[in-house]
Amino acid sequence: MPLFLIVHVLDSTYSPLDNAKVEATFDGVQLGVSLAGLGAFETPFPGDNNSVVVKVTLDGFFPVEQTLKVVKSQKPTFVFDGDQKVEMRNIDSHSRDGGGFNLEVFVVLLHIRDALGKVNGVNLSGSINLTPGPLKISKVSTPILNADPDIFLNVTAAVPVTPGGKLFFVERTSTPRLIAIYVSNEIIETIKKQEEDKSPITLPYHLFFSPNIPVNLPDDPTAFHGDYPFSKDYVLLVSRYLLQPFVSPTGFVTTMGKALVHQLELSGKPAILIFPVGGLHVEMGDLPTKANLHRLLHEVNYWLQRTVGVKYPLIAQPVGHLALSGFSSGIRRIAQTFAATGKDDIFYNTVLKEVYSFDGAFVGPSGKAETADFCNKLTAWFRAGADSRVIRVYTQSADWLKNLKATVGGTPVPAHDGGQELEGSNGTVLLVPTAFWRASLDRANPGFEATIEALVRAQMLKRKEDLKLLPANVTKQYNAIGHQLIPARFFEHAAENRKF
Repeated sequence: MPLFLIVHVLDSTYSPLDNAKVEATFDGVQLGVSLAGLGAFETPFPGDNNSVVVKVTLDGFFPVEQTLKVVKSQKPTFVFDGDQKVEMRNIDSHSRDGGGFNLEVFVVLLHIRDALGKVNGVNLSGSINLTPGPLKISKVSTPILNADPDIFLNVTAAVPVTPGGKLFFVERTSTPRLIAIYVSNEIIETIKKQEEDKSPITLPYHLFFSPNIPVNLPDDPTAFHGDYPFSKDYVLLVSRYLLQPFVSPTGFVTTMGKALVHQLELSGKPAILIFPVGGLHVEMGDLPTKANLHRLLHEVNYWLQRTVGVKYPLIAQPVGHLALSGFSSGIRRIAQTFAATGKDDIFYNTVLKEVYSFDGAFVGPSGKAETADFCNKLTAWFRAGADSRVIRVYTQSADWLKNLKATVGGTPVPAHDGGQELEGSNGTVLLVPTAFWRASLDRANPGFEATIEALVRAQMLKRKEDLKLLPANVTKQYNAIGHQLIPARFFEHAAENRKF
């Protein structure tokens, strides 16, 4: 019976893609066509051919190529020849008017693809921890601040946390070209259940923007080396933020861990945690727009279904709600999202539900004005949400409290050494300035101040700096420690109090 190959090309929402180039190779004979306005590629199987290599390319997407074999029967079907290498919605077969069968392939093109092999290639020695092992983590209560200067934070005793989820890596066609994705085990099981009922589900997301990659001299221990993104420093960045603990604050504070995965697990609120890895000088590239963030979530939705083994047909999943957070200069990426033209109303009004700032810093001469401008945009978004949106800010700067006090509502509650906390029904503003961290750390750790002073003195002598600046530089060191402690301490608080 005559067989016909039909190839449909779709995006992750299963919308047809125009202008894709489809090539079908039968025993070395190649047939190809661009799908400009055609909707599908169709060609008869030549002769008695039982296999075909399908290749699809389109600018801006990763190319795909797959060998398919025909299983002949009264109703012929396709099977994969070897491993599945291509993203597909499904494979179909049905009789054709006038005789014969159509063997249809619904190819899905994405801007992401699996990168675990490349990441493992960077970490051949296994020196970088990429396995979510056990750590001891403390919960932060609400209210966060304690009026007793010897307690300073309301935290529980640290408990062992062993994440049960899985860490994935994808590469992207444009910057950021590497993205780490941690998926809680509860989310994985929810996705797998689609094999039973094939019903749409909405998944919770948390996307975290880390700061810019520092531009340091090559001999600086914190400088990044190697090709972006598949070199040791970039893979180590993922491990440091997601899996490593915050160690004793000596040495270079920018290398301290945040254990975001463990904090997420301890919160009891499962989510898909997305960690884009920016590059030196290129930062987060084109990702910080509503449209591109929304598309990334759609593609992760689709990609996860196939990656965890959901069988065909894969259904088009709606994107669930998103918490968007930024640490330090990562707040600029959120500001870009709010300032971007071409508003994606679905993303802005339906998907984005919560925004968190972990010591967000608009550094530069216009920093105060930029902070105020962003807070105004954040307020406009917050007030348009009919009590369904949340803002949480954890900061060393009083500017955030000043600009968001009326938005969050309530009365700030003071603590020792300049600490203040504002808790509203849908928001938090926690002010923990440098003086707060200095006093708290010194009280909790006898001899800590002497250790910090000795560290700073040694660094200054190495750089041949005037020791008259020692007191100011010691204060800067406490500021840097507090800066790093904010996401390491309070990410769990934001995750636990998530309202979706």
